[in-house]
Amino acid sequence: DDPRYAGVKDKAEQIRREQVERRKAAAKNVVEMRGNWRSGMARKSPVTFILIAICVIVFMFTHMASREVRSTTYRLLAFRDPATMVEPNADPNPFYNIQQGQVWRLASTMLLHGDHWHLFFNMYMLFYFGRQMESRKGWLMFLIFVLVASVFATVAQVILTGPNVVGMSGVVYALFGYI
Repeated sequence: DDPRYAGVKDKAEQIRREQVERRKAAAKNVVEMRGNWRSGMARKSPVTFILIAICVIVFMFTHMASREVRSTTYRLLAFRDPATMVEPNADPNPFYNIQQGQVWRLASTMLLHGDHWHLFFNMYMLFYFGRQMESRKGWLMFLIFVLVASVFATVAQVILTGPNVVGMSGVVYALFGYI
């Protein structure tokens, strides 16, 4: 009944209501992650995992298989078939195989890697950046992005340095730039 405390009860109720409203607003900004970790990353980014698996398999074929399998695999995936460069009267144009209709070579170089460290670091960065983009944009947009980035990176490298192009570094840099 002290006059000093006359409006304190109303003020306290108002402060409590404001605190409740702030907690509700803050709760809207919280993302519940418990269920997300158990759902499995491979289901959210299948193209990333498939690309990693294909690169590892191609690496095994080009580095660990018999000489014939290594040669055939590399010749099919390289930007310019090495056999067409050593023929007598070989066309010096680095786009020779592309002009012959072998357009898969514009993107297939991303599957080849020079050594195990090259493969490891490219796959690590693909895993890191690829999952982020694929989970946000979907598998189809991610696949289109990877293919377009591979073509642009391959063509740029061929124009600047010649037809000896291997690796997924161009795709990884494109993913890094996108993210």
